[in-house]
Amino acid sequence: MIKGIDTAKWQGDPPYIALKQAGIVFAVAKATHGLNSVDPKYMKCRAMMEVAFPEGRIGEYHWILPQQDAMRQADFMCKTIELATGGRGLRDADLPPTMDCEDDAGGTVRGQRLVDQIYTFGTRIEQNLGRRPILYSGKWFWDLAITPKGQNTDDSCLIRFPYWHSQYSRAYDVTKRILPKLYQKVGFEFDQYDGNGGELMPNHVDADFDYFNGDVDALDVFIRASHLTEQELPPTARS
Repeated sequence: MIKGIDTAKWQGDPPYIALKQAGIVFAVAKATHGLNSVDPKYMKCRAMMEVAFPEGRIGEYHWILPQQDAMRQADFMCKTIELATGGRGLRDADLPPTMDCEDDAGGTVRGQRLVDQIYTFGTRIEQNLGRRPILYSGKWFWDLAITPKGQNTDDSCLIRFPYWHSQYSRAYDVTKRILPKLYQKVGFEFDQYDGNGGELMPNHVDADFDYFNGDVDALDVFIRASHLTEQELPPTARS
């Protein structure tokens, strides 16, 4: 397994070159939130990541607000990526976008409605960018909001998206990762395991550390596989 980091405005200007020298292989920064919020550090972080990681393996994530239009949120993320990259868009060796799924609008959007919002966002990213996005969440949220007790929720459509698991632990043990039922057979691609990774950050600012479930070659294979053929693209997103 190889180590990465994900950041947002709270981490300021991460020293990506120093992080890479310390063993960080991939990096992800928050780009957007809902329909119209761009993380104030994203544009700068995107440029800094490209300098530190000219070979690729960098990416961005969007915080889905499920009470807002999912298709428009996906369009907003794609437009923001375009602006951050000077109109070029993602590099072939960059990570696909990640959709951060840990918000249920204060408990008002759960079950099938939430599943459909996530699916719509993800397939819109596929249509716009030709890349299969990553789904970030945790079992705690899955059980609470995506497949809540008492609701007959079908989450099977989400299996098309590779899974980024979130489960903090002081002593990492891959055998003790507790995944949502949907992903228990296929497993996770990424794993956010530490939210207190300040030892590599200036002034020891907390940051999230992650593992990719494989070596560098496997990560590059994963990135290449995220590029969809025309036959793999969804015909339409759910409305």
